[in-house]
This record gives sequence, structure tokens and C-alpha cells, in this order.
Amino acid sequence: MKAVIQKRTFYDNIPSGSGLEEHNGVLYIIGDDSPFLYSLDREYNLLERYALTDTSNFSSGRVAKAVKADLEGLTKIEADGLTYLLMLGSGSSPSRNKAFLVEMPSADKAPVITQFSLDSLYHNMQQNEEIIGNGLLNIEGVAAGGGKLYLLQRALGSNRNVLITFDQQEFMDYLRGDTGGAAPAYNLTFFRLPIMGIQEAGFSGAYFFEDKLFFTASIESTTDAVADGTILGSYIGFIPLQQLSQDAAVATVAPAGVITRPDGAMFTGKAESLVVLESSNRSRRYRILAVTDDDRGNSELLEISLRLNQ
Repeated sequence: MKAVIQKRTFYDNIPSGSGLEEHNGVLYIIGDDSPFLYSLDREYNLLERYALTDTSNFSSGRVAKAVKADLEGLTKIEADGLTYLLMLGSGSSPSRNKAFLVEMPSADKAPVITQFSLDSLYHNMQQNEEIIGNGLLNIEGVAAGGGKLYLLQRALGSNRNVLITFDQQEFMDYLRGDTGGAAPAYNLTFFRLPIMGIQEAGFSGAYFFEDKLFFTASIESTTDAVADGTILGSYIGFIPLQQLSQDAAVATVAPAGVITRPDGAMFTGKAESLVVLESSNRSRRYRILAVTDDDRGNSELLEISLRLNQ
């Protein structure tokens, strides 16, 4: 699998890009230390920003780690005949147990933003050692498709990369308080990602496309779910959803290719999320857009040509 960067667009006014989605030709970005949802046009120009949380602690251009919502997952979701953007916090601290549901804005209508607590669900998952091992909950990707909602737990240290699968309707019922606070059921699937030296890549973003769950992953020199570390490399891969195993003793190897620059050198930025813009089934090529976070308050969009092995 080859993932080669074709174009790069840098932003110093979108901090710490962590989630990416597309709807009707408009791109949406969230940042893990930003209180805003950002929209961009087809040429990647910034259009609008919408406040999700209190912006008073954003005067420095980044929300402090201790209080930020740490929104890491962004996906488009259909419910009740409407299209929404769903955003999830990572769950790695109490302030990060939040979800936001945004009814898509239009030319004559501002977005309707609703905040939800994920306390009971994330507490349930935090108590599940199959998910967290000896670490913390660290949800880094979310994607909706085929009636399912998929969350990606990022591996840190010796812990595992985990796919957490919900029935989408059951998750939405929980989110809206229709289950009396009872957490929805989920299934777990365990994955092995590429290893560099002694470190394994960890999931960082997800996107559902053509019955595959595409993902970004990166290798970061930290075993802390909160602290940043040096990025050694980033990857794009996919999970064939029809071949999942719920056997906790089995870790599926997920196909993935390292992201490189056009000259073949490895890209050492932190790919955080992606969307599939175009595909060609005959040539097994995909045009991917990924968002990155440089841990210094900036973001970058990468246009990537992905070619699967024949």
C-alpha cells in the first residue's frame, strides 16, 4: 500500500486539527484544543467557525490541556431524516467526556449545536480492561456507516488498538437520554498496526467508505494519553469490516501504508483524521484528504494518493 502526499495546505488559524468530515462540498475540521468547528470550501479556504464551547479561555489561541474537551472524533451521521455532525471527546479525563451533535448549517440557517455527557458510557468503557489495558480511555476516531457507529481506541505503550462497534440507533438513543442513562452495548475487535523499532502505531482517525473503515494512525514517542510526544511516522490503512473477529485472543493485522512525501521520504507529521474524496475501483486508487496536528497550535491538510496492493 502506497500513500503519497500530492498537496499540502498549512493553517496557523486552525489549531491542532483532530477531526475531518465532508458534506455537500464543504469540509469541516475540529481541533483538540479549539472550542470551534471550522468550515472550508472545495479549495480549502476557511469559510466560517462555529463556537462549540466557551471561547473565553481561547485568548492564547489554544485551550489549556486541563480544561479542554479534547474533541478527537468527527463523523457525519444520519438520524431522524436529518444530517448531523457528531463529535466525541477522547475520554482521557473528566473534561473530555463530552459529545456534540451539530445539525448541518445551511445558507439561511445557523447550525444547531447540542452538547451531551458521555460520563456513563465512558465510565463503562474505562472499567473494561480489554479496551484500556493498563492505561486510559483514549478515543481518537469515530465513523458512522452501514447502521453502525465505530470508535477507535488508540494504543499506547503495550496496550492494544481496539475497534469499538455500536448499533447506531442504540448509540443515538443513549445520547439523547432515551435509555435511562444505560450505556449501549458494544463489540470489540483488536488490531495490530505497523511497528517502527519497538513502537506500534496507534489509531488516530476513522472514515467509513465503500464497506471499509479507513483509518489514520501514527507512532508517537509517549505512553501518556495526555502528554504529546515526538512523531516518528503516520499511516493510512483500512479495516475490512466483513472479516472482523470478536476473539480477544486474536489481534487482526490491519493493512496500512506509511505516508510519504513525493520524493519518497517519510512524512513525520501527525495525521489525525481523513476523508476519502474519490476512488477508482479498477485501479484500486483513492484520493484521500488528511488533517494533521503539529502539537504547536497549527494544522495542515494533506492531499494523498493512496494505492492498494494489486
